[in-house]
Amino acid sequence: MSGWRRTRVRSIISRPPRGFTLIELLVVIAIIALLIGLLMPALGHAKATARHVKEQSLARQQMIAYSFYTEGNKGQTLLGAPHWNWAHATNNPHHLRPEDITNPGYTVLGSICKVWTLHFIGYTKYPLHALQIDKATHDEFMSRNTVGSFGGEGPNSVTYGPADMQAAFTFHPSLGYNGVYIGGNYTDGAFLTDRPGHNPMPNGDFYVTNISQIKYPTKLMCFVSSRGGDVKEASSIFWNYGQDNPNSGTMRPGYLFVRPPKPHPNSRGATSPTGGWTGWNLQPDQRDNFFRDNALPSTWGCVAARHFKRAVTAQFDGHVESLKLDQLRDMTRWSNYARKVGNTPASEWGWEPGR
Repeated sequence: MSGWRRTRVRSIISRPPRGFTLIELLVVIAIIALLIGLLMPALGHAKATARHVKEQSLARQQMIAYSFYTEGNKGQTLLGAPHWNWAHATNNPHHLRPEDITNPGYTVLGSICKVWTLHFIGYTKYPLHALQIDKATHDEFMSRNTVGSFGGEGPNSVTYGPADMQAAFTFHPSLGYNGVYIGGNYTDGAFLTDRPGHNPMPNGDFYVTNISQIKYPTKLMCFVSSRGGDVKEASSIFWNYGQDNPNSGTMRPGYLFVRPPKPHPNSRGATSPTGGWTGWNLQPDQRDNFFRDNALPSTWGCVAARHFKRAVTAQFDGHVESLKLDQLRDMTRWSNYARKVGNTPASEWGWEPGR
């Protein structure tokens, strides 16, 4: 090989590799950013769909547990909010004295027992991570105080305050209970005497006390996606479960009750000063405001349409539906005794005679 050729070969071999120019790097970065921009909505939609499916699965599981509760109590529906006196009496039926979730052998009494949740957990042994499925919310609740006051309501009893972990899970299950028309809510006109399932109405109760009374199990709702203000921040009187507390404090993806669009005439007869609600009050031209972070939960009865503007609902036959808020204006989905009054607006309903 000639000297010229050897010099040429050495020059090619020893030449450093050529790097990207600034323009080429910018083009690559722009392409990557474009791909990320195209993928992010799809990834966000996939995550939202996964949350939706997870809550639908939760609703099915919760209805199975609810069926277990009714089968063990001769068909009696879960009380939405028992008579206040029952929460302070040690001689109540066993299912009204739930076992403490952190202290086996102790029963929970006092103000925290004035709602359905601990009765449901205590009887069915329903896990807390299934009751509140938002992981961040669940973990925050688990970090709260778990030490109650022992013996204050009687032997082997324990009570808790609004800042405790037990109160957090009691007041903020992912799915709220249709407790006004199912089981009965003391602050909304149920149990005006000290006898379970009895209301001094001449022609019967306006709420279902036994599953044998349910006429349309494929339509009547038991649980619905819910949201409301943190019980820890709402009030020191945390058993005030009217419509004031849900509108204050940090909003949580879960609240113990969902209230229907229209109250029964007799549901305003509670002896409690915190009882009563006026129904949904959002006008059609204000509906978009519901989906903003600052919307008041009580506007739609603490229903949370968090899944593509739909709420997960669990019916008494065990099936699950995701419904729009306008679909949830149908009172026959809420009350066993509701009926349409002629060709009237969706907000105008009546009840069967005597109900």
